[in-house]
Amino acid sequence: MQVFEFHFNPKNKENIIFDSFCYEPENISEKRLGSLYMAGQLFNSLPNDSEFLNNLAKTIKKEYYSDFQRSSEAALRESLRKANELLSKIAKQGKINWLGNLNFTILSVKETNLPPFSLVNNVPFALTFAQIGMMRILFLKENEVLDVSRDSEAQRTGIYPLKIFENIVTGKLDTNDKIMVLTEEVFEYFNKENLIKDFSQISDKKSLNEILKPRKKELSEISGILLFSALTKSQIKKSSKFLTLLEKLHWPHKIALGKKIRLVLSLILILVIAFLIFRN
Repeated sequence: MQVFEFHFNPKNKENIIFDSFCYEPENISEKRLGSLYMAGQLFNSLPNDSEFLNNLAKTIKKEYYSDFQRSSEAALRESLRKANELLSKIAKQGKINWLGNLNFTILSVKETNLPPFSLVNNVPFALTFAQIGMMRILFLKENEVLDVSRDSEAQRTGIYPLKIFENIVTGKLDTNDKIMVLTEEVFEYFNKENLIKDFSQISDKKSLNEILKPRKKELSEISGILLFSALTKSQIKKSSKFLTLLEKLHWPHKIALGKKIRLVLSLILILVIAFLIFRN
């Protein structure tokens, strides 16, 4: 995934803080769970809330990567449980100004076919996400834009629920799909200017800047987050090397038993070597 974070004028409005957090797998074990992306916004913040979003993101990340035997969906569910515990603890301390004022989105994206077991050229990605409050989550597939944002009724009314984070949503991403996470003000600007479909054609930072740079003056007047992710072809090339290796093996139809055994052992050795290469 290529990920770009844009924070538009964080000091434009008083008592509003926002931030984004991107965690990429650092080793083969973490890659089993994929990447973790978060964006948060807090209205009516107090001076002692400067680390609120950061602490929430750290709690979620720590739990998410704590057990590599879990699926990414199970890992996210446990992360949400830890996040709920943290928010409940904060509320019990009498710090409840975040109720009804917190917007927070969490996305995990992982390859569904990891080498050396991937035998397909097009490697789809699995997506799992959850959110509270209201932020826009858009999937861009060629010229199609799908808004999958979910609005938390409890957060909008300011009611103190037993669970803040509840439901998660799962889906799949294909090559060249994009994800946009936007705070409401940023979304309204791009939507008004009919720019959102243009983001489906973006392939790198240069093309992204071609959209944003001419609108520098207008963007200086808004405040919020744009978190943009695109599935790149580089990961697909890495995953297809193993397929190329298998295609080069030719099996004759009539082989003596001894030769069959040697060929089987050779194939096993090749598989082990390939696994170690991709692991490194």
